[in-house]
Amino acid sequence: MTNTTTTARRMPASSADLDEVRATVLVAGQVWSSRLVPAGALIRLTHKWERPRVVATLRAAGYTATPVSDTEDTVLVSGVLDPIAVLDAEIARLTERRDALAAEKSEILGGAR
Repeated sequence: MTNTTTTARRMPASSADLDEVRATVLVAGQVWSSRLVPAGALIRLTHKWERPRVVATLRAAGYTATPVSDTEDTVLVSGVLDPIAVLDAEIARLTERRDALAAEKSEILGGAR
């Protein structure tokens, strides 16, 4: 029996992560250029026709791989976000908004006396 379970990978965020993504891409195609961006890694392929095979290879390796457009040879490689980190960021955003509203309310009520 073949193991078909794929472990989800985290978003590439360091030079070592980018090297790992490049090594995965090289299994299926050639890298023209690569760089880290806030959303992960942008990989520009040498040939556009390699893109479907590269995307399939990256996905099989656990990355989220998205072609930038139908006409380009570039793939955005991201990963699975930690759901707890996403919730923590949302809590921080909501707390900041709540504090701002409370201060605004305090100013309004304080000036009405």
